[in-house]
Amino acid sequence: MKSILSILIFLSVSLFTEACTQKINIENLYGVWYRSYEDDKDGVIAFRPKSYDFPPVRGREKMEVLKDGQLLEYRISPSDAYLKVKGHYSYCNQDNVLIFSFDDQEGEKERSYRIIELDKSILKLQIIAED
Repeated sequence: MKSILSILIFLSVSLFTEACTQKINIENLYGVWYRSYEDDKDGVIAFRPKSYDFPPVRGREKMEVLKDGQLLEYRISPSDAYLKVKGHYSYCNQDNVLIFSFDDQEGEKERSYRIIELDKSILKLQIIAED
């Protein structure tokens, strides 16, 4: 019984470690990403490039990730217009962690994600922490 439990623990740790150390090509992150609510699942939020054939929706948040570390989030305001929020990001490739920091003095200050999937067609993020 002890050996079965040891094997299960080993497998769990191995799978978690493998998921956390998956190599991400950070070059795929740069550009404009639109929120893809249709692909959200189990606490993972999804984004797709503008070229994706999205179904109609009243409003769709987007973000622009620049190579120089700048981040622009376009949130939907109460009037359905975009509200531009400036910030910057940092990336830890060891854990595939992406940290967004915002310049907005009154709103959210920081948000951390684990990159679950990233290629040119989709970006999937799992929220780790919000401030």
